[in-house]
Amino acid sequence: MSRSAAIIILLIIALACHGQQWSMSWISHPDMPTDSQTVFWKEIIAESKPQQMIADIACNGRMAVYVNGYNATVNVMEPSRAEQIVRYDITRFMRRGRNIIAVWTCPPCNGSTTAKPTPAIISCSGHGIDNLGNTIIFHSDSTWKCRTIKGNTANGNEWVYGVLQNPCTWSLFDGIIDVTTDRHCISLQDTSFNHCAPALSPSPNIFTLRQPWHKVLRISNILPYTYFDDMDGSVRYYFARWFDGWVRVTLRGMHRGDTLNINGLHYICTGRDDEQACRRFSTSGQWMAIIQGDSTFNHKRITNVEGIEIDSCAQTKWSWY
Repeated sequence: MSRSAAIIILLIIALACHGQQWSMSWISHPDMPTDSQTVFWKEIIAESKPQQMIADIACNGRMAVYVNGYNATVNVMEPSRAEQIVRYDITRFMRRGRNIIAVWTCPPCNGSTTAKPTPAIISCSGHGIDNLGNTIIFHSDSTWKCRTIKGNTANGNEWVYGVLQNPCTWSLFDGIIDVTTDRHCISLQDTSFNHCAPALSPSPNIFTLRQPWHKVLRISNILPYTYFDDMDGSVRYYFARWFDGWVRVTLRGMHRGDTLNINGLHYICTGRDDEQACRRFSTSGQWMAIIQGDSTFNHKRITNVEGIEIDSCAQTKWSWY
């Protein structure tokens, strides 16, 4: 099949899928958990390497998208606003044979102590074509699998387990994503998964596809600290100015299970030689970082503190190439 013919077929598929956005199919973990994050994943078979593959994904909270173990999410804090469908060009991550698309979600943070907690749900549809001219289509349904993992956000706070923090720990093993810890892994292949259940739309409003000119959230600056104070029970790192985003703390020699509080980030350490504590699905505004640990915490185990400034900007493409 010629490239032009393949593109025409892909456009027809895309238009058909776009027309179905008004009746999106939503799925959730069958237990509808509100106090943990959820990973959803789907196995996709391609008879030959796809020459084009698009995935349209929406959720009611925050999400990160992985394809065959690679992080396909170029922006932070996706989606950048509610009721938005995010389009990903995942062609570069696809391969012949077995492919795994995974969506790591965090339940929506309502920012209120009285608001009812809400479980994470997603809607996903994909369309593409391989080198043999075969079409590839998938959507969110009961064939998707899911499982919960530790971590949550609530009222400006975020709980992060170090073993899940770094996307590099999502390693590809025989086509299956593993979230690796020191001596065991949370595997998407083991028997502790659940089949997804249908879910109702999270909003009475219609979700719309994010356009290239819409604003997205990205890292705009890395700010070094200017000085620090070792105070009674805590250490404070000061930055030259106020910023909104994350504080990233590099640690060395922490013990597994040690807990730090960093401006509302509750970080549980891995015990590896070097690790970094940082938010993932929420931001905070600050001009200093207050770091507190347990009675055995020693600030000398902090090797660096950085301010990660996050700002909105216009995207110029549908996705990252």
